[in-house]
Amino acid sequence: MSVKFYHDFVEWRRTRPEYASLTDAIKNGVKFGTAELEGLADEAGLTRNELIELISLHQRASAENAQREAKRSAAVEKELTKLVADIEALDKKIELEPIPFQRDRLQSELITLVDRLPALKAEAAACRLSRSLVEVGKQSGVA
Repeated sequence: MSVKFYHDFVEWRRTRPEYASLTDAIKNGVKFGTAELEGLADEAGLTRNELIELISLHQRASAENAQREAKRSAAVEKELTKLVADIEALDKKIELEPIPFQRDRLQSELITLVDRLPALKAEAAACRLSRSLVEVGKQSGVA
């Protein structure tokens, strides 16, 4: 979420603690117009316009976050490609290293690089998903 919209959403929730279950439902993706969301809005004493405003606030924040992640996608993909290349190069270097303590040092570096790989792959996947969501939104005229 963008800082501004996230702050507004949190502020709304902080100043209205009785809306906690409603804001949780919105964050969890309960659709507008469902009986569950309508019931939670009634319990909280929200008017229909206030409910629409709250949902809109959350959607704008989520959309801004998706756009920001989509923009990061190219940089993350480039970083992932470089990391994989570095791992492969270091692996070859280890095979050719004749000195045992140097080989151990290189293997330690390799372990450090390999440890970064799962998190970077997950970040790249999240960025690709955000990029595809933004593209779908643009095609449908939403974004």
